Amino acid sequence: MVASNLPTAKDQLTLFQNKEASPVEIANLALAALDENSDLNFIRVPDRDEILKQARRSEERWFKRDPLGLLDGVLSTAKDNCLVRDWTSNWGSTLRSKMGEEDSPAVARLREAGSIILGITTMPELGWKGVCDNALTGSTLNPWNRSRTSGGSSGGAAVTAALGIAPLNIGTDGAGSIRIPASFCGVVGFKPTFGVVPAFPVGALPQFTHIGPITRTVADAILMFEVVAQPDNRDWQALPFKLPPSPRRQHLKVAYSRTLGYAKPDEDVIRVVDEAISRLRGQGWEIDEIDPGFDEPIEILRPLYYAAFANMVAGMGPFAKEIVDAGLIEEINALGSVNGDQIIAALSRRDGLGRHMNIFHESYDLLITPTMPSVALEAGLIVPEGSGMKSWLEWNPYTYPFNLTQQPAASIPCGLSRGLPVGMQVVGRRHRDAFVLEACELIERDIAALRSDARLPR
Repeated sequence: MVASNLPTAKDQLTLFQNKEASPVEIANLALAALDENSDLNFIRVPDRDEILKQARRSEERWFKRDPLGLLDGVLSTAKDNCLVRDWTSNWGSTLRSKMGEEDSPAVARLREAGSIILGITTMPELGWKGVCDNALTGSTLNPWNRSRTSGGSSGGAAVTAALGIAPLNIGTDGAGSIRIPASFCGVVGFKPTFGVVPAFPVGALPQFTHIGPITRTVADAILMFEVVAQPDNRDWQALPFKLPPSPRRQHLKVAYSRTLGYAKPDEDVIRVVDEAISRLRGQGWEIDEIDPGFDEPIEILRPLYYAAFANMVAGMGPFAKEIVDAGLIEEINALGSVNGDQIIAALSRRDGLGRHMNIFHESYDLLITPTMPSVALEAGLIVPEGSGMKSWLEWNPYTYPFNLTQQPAASIPCGLSRGLPVGMQVVGRRHRDAFVLEACELIERDIAALRSDARLPR
């Protein structure tokens, strides 16, 4: 069994129940695969002995047919901005190391369901950008091509999912940080409605950041989401989660926008997504080609985003600006001082964008776009070479608008361009998280033939 062929979470649970495999066997295979791919710089495993000890306990429970919970013995990971009891979280920074005295909400819910936390996955410093490198671990590389980035900021989680080492991985998403690496690494990433999965501690972007799963399949994303989407009093903005009626493709009204009206994607990316859309239409999906009708909202995001990071860096000590990622400091300095009037104006424009999308979804259940305008960038770059771009937000036109609007949005793999994965983004109305996930499961099934050759190279 090689890394990319390790069972999904759902398959592992079936194997455990039927006594055809054990959590100890899976844990040993996962640790071996992790060592085999250590050059990708994607995860830190603080205590291997404890992982195997927990796997043996899980094995005993399964032998007695008395599993602890829905995920007993299944491996999961936490991003480096999560708290994990008795483990150190660093936020990808040399200045923010913290020993976990408790678990973050998503970590706690996974443990309660019996999952074994394998390790801490990598992220860029403070999670500020859409690639994944920092001074602690170097660059997190893409398992499809080691000269490419994994994407970020949940880059380590996406690599872990792509390799099949842990089927369930916690990501966070403030401007695309779940969906970007999911697209680049050919896995499923789901950003729920804001507040449905409680967040603690909060980072620089408490009004933007969503917590969600990164997995190999939509079925595993659904399984993980149902576990972590539970209330937690440490997040005062957390929302109750309800299951809506399941979608049926014959009754769905879907909008497809290649550019959102302003993006400039690579032609080959559009070719791949167009082919997936054509396949869906052939399966009976009703899909209109239409833009959602808003202008590029980068100037709504930029002052809110970088003012928040400026505040975070200022709280890290008098010398932080000399130590923190120079690219972030350049963005903060380029923004300059932001006054209250500018913040209020940006928030007002954000409200308008949210209202606009609410009205849009009166006509369409789902909006489909490419997740990213290109395949994974070369490792070490923050903007595409020769693009003339200055900010990473410029090559990320599709994801951040739906952080501003707090809508559920998923990236699912839909094919390959030049041997690298392409993701399709599926966006739904706020609070219709399960609806979006179940629609993604239908899409995944209906475009399966396009993904049949998308096997991670070994």
